[in-house]
Amino acid sequence: MNSKGKYGLPLSAIAALAFGFCALRQPLAVLLITGFALLAEGDQWLNRQAVQAVLLSVTYAVAALVNGWVFGGLARLFGELSVYRTQDAMLSVDAVLDTLLYVGLIVLCLLAIVRVLRGQDAALPLLTKMANGDFTAAFAKKPMAPPTAPAAPTQVTTTTTPSPKSAAPQAEHDTGPACPNCGAPLHENAQFCTECGAKTN
Repeated sequence: MNSKGKYGLPLSAIAALAFGFCALRQPLAVLLITGFALLAEGDQWLNRQAVQAVLLSVTYAVAALVNGWVFGGLARLFGELSVYRTQDAMLSVDAVLDTLLYVGLIVLCLLAIVRVLRGQDAALPLLTKMANGDFTAAFAKKPMAPPTAPAAPTQVTTTTTPSPKSAAPQAEHDTGPACPNCGAPLHENAQFCTECGAKTN
């Protein structure tokens, strides 16, 4: 990115400078550059990079502090108990983890510097979403699908087809008189059914 800010400074250089001070473990300088980016320049791309540099500095500082508390505290505890070998082991673990944290910081800062000098986003894991203001999405788990209600049982309706014998009287009943007892067709003015012998009227 060759675009320049309001004061003629290349925006990519300002972003790279912020990550450079982050790699040197100079959080105050990172904060000053971020304040300049946010208040003076006001460029959206530069703001995201500067905020990522601040978040990276804070994350490293917190991780190093927790590491010192845990293993440094254990070393002091074992020293008071006169367990000097364990104390030395805790101090060694503290030093190794502190070195690994710093190496990780250097690697992330170098990757960020290379990307911002190319005009790309630093794209640091988790920190990019937080720099965009999406703090909840950075740590939120994927939403689970809501439980589905069990499907209601489907009622199967069966239609019975009338047999030919029973269908015939119904058809005759539709066209002429039928016996009220058995449904057989009747002749006009018939007083008895010829099928069952029942009286029709």
